[in-house]
Amino acid sequence: MVSDLQSDIVIGEKTISGTLNYLDDYTGFSGDPAEQVGNFIALHVTSDDGATITAQTVGKDRVVTLDADGLIIVHVWTIGQEIKFTATKGGVSTSKTYGFRGCTLEPASN
Repeated sequence: MVSDLQSDIVIGEKTISGTLNYLDDYTGFSGDPAEQVGNFIALHVTSDDGATITAQTVGKDRVVTLDADGLIIVHVWTIGQEIKFTATKGGVSTSKTYGFRGCTLEPASN
């Protein structure tokens, strides 16, 4: 459930804020056990005009094309991390980047 991942999420003009819970066995992100621990956020990103939307963690090579449902899970390693969304339609692209500086990354419980 989304509430297992996060709480009080607010999307601002350039910053996402809220609390990202620490999970140590979250298989909804990846089948790789090394990628199943940490802080995650679920986002819903859609386009009113039917544009194709991609997401990319700034500084990483991997670009993910979102499905029609517009749901994406992001593994947040640090509040300095940023994610860029690009909407493309008819060969024209528009991008917007959000940072996680407003987020609290809950630590692992001991």
